[in-house]
Amino acid sequence: MDRYDTIEKLAELSVQDPELSQYLESDVEKPPFLFQSLQQLREMLANYPFPVPEDSEREYAFEIPMRDGHQSSIRVYEPKVRHPNRPLVVLIHGGGFCLGHNTHVGGTAQAIVSAYNATVLSISYRFAPEFKFPVAPNDAYDTMEWIAKNAEAKFGKWLSENKTPKITGLWLALPLVFEEAIVPAEFKHIWVSRKQNAESLIIGHKDMLYVNEIYSPDVFSADFSPFNANGAHIGLPPTYLQVCGQDPLRDDGLIYEKVLRNHGVTTKLDVYPGLPHGFAEVLPNLKAAQKYRLDTKNGFGWLLKQEPSSVEG
Repeated sequence: MDRYDTIEKLAELSVQDPELSQYLESDVEKPPFLFQSLQQLREMLANYPFPVPEDSEREYAFEIPMRDGHQSSIRVYEPKVRHPNRPLVVLIHGGGFCLGHNTHVGGTAQAIVSAYNATVLSISYRFAPEFKFPVAPNDAYDTMEWIAKNAEAKFGKWLSENKTPKITGLWLALPLVFEEAIVPAEFKHIWVSRKQNAESLIIGHKDMLYVNEIYSPDVFSADFSPFNANGAHIGLPPTYLQVCGQDPLRDDGLIYEKVLRNHGVTTKLDVYPGLPHGFAEVLPNLKAAQKYRLDTKNGFGWLLKQEPSSVEG
């Protein structure tokens, strides 16, 4: 029996983490991101963008063309020793399709490089409202296609013997999979996190409405959700998911993991009860945030079938 198969069990995941409650009640100065709406955060970042690190031998950016001629940035994180058979990991940052930067997953990228002697590519995509759906998924697809064709020449011999870039695993952290109109009937009774976590910190119901308004997705498109494509759950590589209990997107991840598992996909699921979307980035000093980062590093080891190295990559 699944762990999260009733409304009552799901509601328990929404009960606030005790350490988070203690932190919120304390006099410690809180980061503004914790209480700002996504719209406010986007407007703030438009005026005060995050600084981008300078390029170095092991961390640098370059641009590649998209289907419409737009030049999109890829940020590269390289290990000290570049073994020809090292893993290649591609990261796609979050941000509600309206904000973010390929440096925002830099901490995760550096941890993967260090633990697994991998080359990590953090890719970019264009944001709403200037670029509505399906520009973001098109950019991601075009970038993955470019990587498949050019990674061997650009980063060394890492492809399989038949020169095909085999995807050996997927990492899905806090995934968006559904809107109400496309939730399968058999799961509607456990797709309740949009309401249970409507007032959650960091991302809430109003933020979800804002994203839908400016991104304007076609929720019935296969570019929006794998649940709109035939056979999309079959034959996928092992998939690692991380889901937060107070996240409005919580049940998207829980249901998707269940469906993948039911279709024979090997899955690994870590759940963080009582914690909101993106908590590990906004509140990095929480014990749960430290666990989240360790789980992420070990989750990549599970996907790569490698033990993390104690020697810096």
